[in-house]
Amino acid sequence: MARRSASAGNAPATWLVTLAPGARIDEVAAALTTAGLSVTSSLDAVGVIVGTAPKGALPALRNVKGVANVSPDRAVSVGLPDDPEPW
Repeated sequence: MARRSASAGNAPATWLVTLAPGARIDEVAAALTTAGLSVTSSLDAVGVIVGTAPKGALPALRNVKGVANVSPDRAVSVGLPDDPEPW
């Protein structure tokens, strides 16, 4: 049986951070950086910040003022144009 490396849980993951209503994206991004997130993009129009951080940083990211939610980034597919079941 393969052993999981102790550092495997500390590997950086990509996170989607949803802002709370009224939060200023630049201020939240700065606070998230201090909490351990490497911000890769800010989507002002939808109030989402994308970045990477180890899973261990998740509690600190969720406690940043102005953060409504932190979720792992996942692949999304809507299927082929003629696919009867796109989801």
